Amino acid sequence: MIHPTKYDANKDNPWDTKPIEFLIAELGNENGQVRQQARDAVMTKEHSAVVPLTDALKSENEHRRWEAAKALVELHDPATAPALVEALENEDIDVRWLAAEGLVALGIDGLIPLLRALQAHPDSVWLRESARHVMRALAKTSLSEIATPVLRALEGTESVLQVPIAAYEALNALSTKS
Repeated sequence: MIHPTKYDANKDNPWDTKPIEFLIAELGNENGQVRQQARDAVMTKEHSAVVPLTDALKSENEHRRWEAAKALVELHDPATAPALVEALENEDIDVRWLAAEGLVALGIDGLIPLLRALQAHPDSVWLRESARHVMRALAKTSLSEIATPVLRALEGTESVLQVPIAAYEALNALSTKS
């Protein structure tokens, strides 16, 4: 769910009437003000922007990747979680940081796909580093009971071996709570 007061469509704003493809392309513009206007207009598209923004995360243009990550985070839509998890392995540390922050904000909706990724790709250094950031933040919330053992595994000396087990156990704990 987006923050309606910040991203309400403004009939006087010509950006809000532009097609999503145009807006996504402008996320890669060299001019920061143009990128901001494009991102704000993308935000008015809400859920329909998730797929184009997810695709933009794979762009070779660093501005477009960052702006796409920022927009996905600001959408606060659980449908963004898989793309944010995938972005934890982006070559750009700023994109990884934004993705991690987005997953923290999603809470359990971000945690489940992250745990699945940790099971499937425990050898990814960037994924583990980013997941450590997410788990540290979630360990301070009502998800502490789930996040803390995974955080310990991520910080352990044999994290490649320990993390998939901790992620599996965390997913099991979550399924028994449902």
